[in-house]
Amino acid sequence: MERYEGSNGIECIKAIEAALTYEECRGFCKGNIIKYVWRESQKGGVVDISKLQDYADYLMEADLARVEELGKDADLLSKECSEVLRKVIDGGLDA
Repeated sequence: MERYEGSNGIECIKAIEAALTYEECRGFCKGNIIKYVWRESQKGGVVDISKLQDYADYLMEADLARVEELGKDADLLSKECSEVLRKVIDGGLDA
């Protein structure tokens, strides 16, 4: 995934990650996923679908790293995110 880098070479998402707790960063990513799903049909179309996929990918990467760090069972990975996406797919979030 290509991510925005400032003139200092730091990715924006990495700066956000450094400023927030793990759970806050997850919430930020999930909020952005919801935002892009919410508006894709009326504003961004395929671009917004691509952006929500970027945040979902980042969330998965962060969760995989966390699973390895904490030694948790990988089956628990991104359960909350999966539930949000399932609601979106099933039409549980109205735009």
